[in-house]
Amino acid sequence: MREGGRYWLVEIHCVLHRVELAAKDSVSTFFKDVFDLMVLIHYQFKNSGKLTRHFKQMGEINNIKTLKFKKVHGTRFVSHQVRGLQTLIHNWIILALTIEDLVRTQPNAKSTPKLNGILRKLKDFSFLSTCILYLNILSELSQLSLSLERHNVVITEVMPIINRHISSLENIKCNVEEAKQVAASHDFSIVEIESNFGTESQLQKTSSCFKKRDPEGQDTVLLSVNGIKYVSKAQSELDRLRVPAIESLINCLQKRFSSFDNRDFFKHLFWIDPANWTDLTTENEFLEWCYTYFKVPLGYQNFEVCELKSEWKDFKYTVNYFFDGVGARNMWQQIFQHRKEQFPNICKLAEIILCIGPSNGVVEAGFSHLNSMLLDRRLCLNHGSMADLLLIKINDLVWTEKEKELNNYQFCGRQILE
Repeated sequence: MREGGRYWLVEIHCVLHRVELAAKDSVSTFFKDVFDLMVLIHYQFKNSGKLTRHFKQMGEINNIKTLKFKKVHGTRFVSHQVRGLQTLIHNWIILALTIEDLVRTQPNAKSTPKLNGILRKLKDFSFLSTCILYLNILSELSQLSLSLERHNVVITEVMPIINRHISSLENIKCNVEEAKQVAASHDFSIVEIESNFGTESQLQKTSSCFKKRDPEGQDTVLLSVNGIKYVSKAQSELDRLRVPAIESLINCLQKRFSSFDNRDFFKHLFWIDPANWTDLTTENEFLEWCYTYFKVPLGYQNFEVCELKSEWKDFKYTVNYFFDGVGARNMWQQIFQHRKEQFPNICKLAEIILCIGPSNGVVEAGFSHLNSMLLDRRLCLNHGSMADLLLIKINDLVWTEKEKELNNYQFCGRQILE
């Protein structure tokens, strides 16, 4: 479409998808063993009712709540991995006890080799510290995704959010913790004992080795039981993975979001946020640049460029007086609803820019609203009515109160006629 004459169209790849792809391209290659183990455990429990029952019974014996192992290979890579790692770490001790007891008491030629392989991983402190490091990195990415999922994120806020989380990743890279400290951050206390995990009968006698409940009543696991031996190679394993994994992730993030830094288009949109206002001369230059870029669509709205500078001066005074400290999205929502007639040209230009969504979150949320429209007690809505309702809901932020009343009146009137 751009080649067909619509040069003013802005092409943006969803920022949430960029984060997912950056994570999948970088950190997943460094922690492939962790991913493979979570997939293996998921399918072992999915295909074995005996293992599942034994696992639940082992949790009941030790008065520890067990969690179902999640599927970790899906479209939302980061969220699936975080949930999978949290579940694995929570179930770590009970899972090891279950497998060891099951292998001893009920050996099976088909499943025993796989279970022994899982048990070796669970008894390896290097692997435990690697899982926790992986979770710490993915937790930061999860926070980044949540920051970009907010409905009030303006296109100019994307790079500041990315840079803030890159700085947090740099802190993780530079914070060289000992392997024991990494484990202790997730309620694991490692002791250097070489003996094996106890069987089910022994557990009934030695269940005091588990921490039952914390002061808030939440089930937690304290790894102070026999079976996991601290080894010196755990620290070298962490050091080997931490720096290259985080550097690879940061490079992928910078590469995926390089278009925001390299294109002049995004550099001229900062006037949309009052926090970025500097002086009238610079702001007027940015406004004129934006008008030139969107001259074609603005021409269909009777845009008066000669009034732009004077209107912007009055607009700044109004915002500084009435909307001091208000966020950009909320400020524009109030302007559109109550002062659109006072600043018609500024609002027309801002509408086009605010329509440039950084992610598909708004569109996907709009489709989710359809679930609230089509209910068991309301099944007679035709497709046209649902399309109108969805249009009204998605564009609620940019319509004035008068336009909302008119839309509702026209929609209700058409429904009565039908």
